[in-house]
Amino acid sequence: MTKATAPAILIALTLLTACTPTATESPTPTTASSSAAVTPSASPTSVSASPTPTSTLDPDQEAAQAAVVEYFRALNAVRSDPEEDFQQVADITTGSYTSALSEVVNNYRSIGAVQVGESTYTYGNVGPVTETEDVRSVEVQVCSDSTNSDMVDANGDSVLDPDRGRFVETLFDVIEVNNGWRINGGQSEEVESC
Repeated sequence: MTKATAPAILIALTLLTACTPTATESPTPTTASSSAAVTPSASPTSVSASPTPTSTLDPDQEAAQAAVVEYFRALNAVRSDPEEDFQQVADITTGSYTSALSEVVNNYRSIGAVQVGESTYTYGNVGPVTETEDVRSVEVQVCSDSTNSDMVDANGDSVLDPDRGRFVETLFDVIEVNNGWRINGGQSEEVESC
């Protein structure tokens, strides 16, 4: 397993999994969200959330995990449909992470690439709420499986590296902004399976 941060993660996740790029930045709450958009209910995304309804998470942890679920929904929506508004991604992410995701989505759109198939997400540990310099945050662990998804051009040809990893585990940094929770980046690593 190799660890990556910031720009390397954005490139790796985009090329390796076609799921979401991640970046690490200091927790600076902003009104913009960072991440790729995942919106429509008809989105080609399957989400398997853990813990189950008998969760022992507190309301803030549940809200942080829900923000990650929304992030993937919005991201998959904008990658699957070039007409989808990126704002839905911006609304669930922050600052430079939002900017990095916007660049990735715009690059795909500029070459006419769209997501096909379905990525799945397995939710793992949700950390406790911590506070640093008046910023509350929660770490949410997610494993993405892009085995059944791809980014293809107008001819249906993949624009991704055929040797890319299909399973990526990400520890998302989710911060509280104006009484809501947003993705602030994270650290990812390729894994053998989810």
